[in-house]
Amino acid sequence: SIITTRNKRRDDINSMGEAQFSYLSGEALTKLCSLDICIDSQKAKKFLPASIQAAVWKLSPADTDHIPGLLKLCRGLPILIKRNLRIGSGVTNGAEGTGVSWTMTEHPHFQGMQVANVIYAKLIGKYSDVVFDEILGPGIVPLVPVENYITVNVPNFGKIRILRHMHQILPNFAMSDFASQGKGRKFNIFWGEQIDRVQSLYTMASRSTDPSTTAIL
Repeated sequence: SIITTRNKRRDDINSMGEAQFSYLSGEALTKLCSLDICIDSQKAKKFLPASIQAAVWKLSPADTDHIPGLLKLCRGLPILIKRNLRIGSGVTNGAEGTGVSWTMTEHPHFQGMQVANVIYAKLIGKYSDVVFDEILGPGIVPLVPVENYITVNVPNFGKIRILRHMHQILPNFAMSDFASQGKGRKFNIFWGEQIDRVQSLYTMASRSTDPSTTAIL
C-alpha cells in the first residue's frame, strides 16, 4: 500500500490498483453499492432520485467521509478497515486484510444494483492465525454495514444530507499518512508529491522497519 498525503490521490491509486489486481488474479470484481436515504429539511426519509443517486455514487470516498458509495471486491483483494468494529478481535480502524467472500441482495429501489450484507475478510498481522469462529477459519471475520449521517456536495445538485448504510472499508493499494500512523512496514513506499508538512514526511518515512526497503515515488 502506497502512503500519500492526499485522500484524492489515495482514491485514484486504489481505483487503478483494484482494476490491475482483478486483471492479474483473474478474479472478477463485484460492484457493491451503499444504501442511501435522503434526509430533507422536514426530516422525511426517502430514496434519492435516480439521477442524483448516480452522481452520489460517483463521488470518491475522500468526498464522503471515507465511506464509499461503491465498493468493488474480489477474492484476495487487499482491504483497509476504516472503523473500530471489534477492538478485542483486531477489527479496528486501520486494520488490514483481504476479501474472502460476501453475501448480497438487490437494492430495494434501484434494479441491477447490489447491496452487501456481510463481507468476510481475512485479517493480516498478529490476528491472522486467531480463530474467531471455527466455521470461518483462522483470521477470518465478518464485517457488517454501519449507518452514518454524512453531507455530500454533488456536482449540479449542491449539498445533500444523507443517511448512508455501508461497510466502512476501502481497497488497500494506498492509504493516507494519517492512516499509516503506528504501522511498521517491511516495504515502505510513499508518494513524494504535495508534502506540505514536515510531520507528514516524518510519518511516511518512519513507517519503514528497514531503510533499504523504503522507496519515494
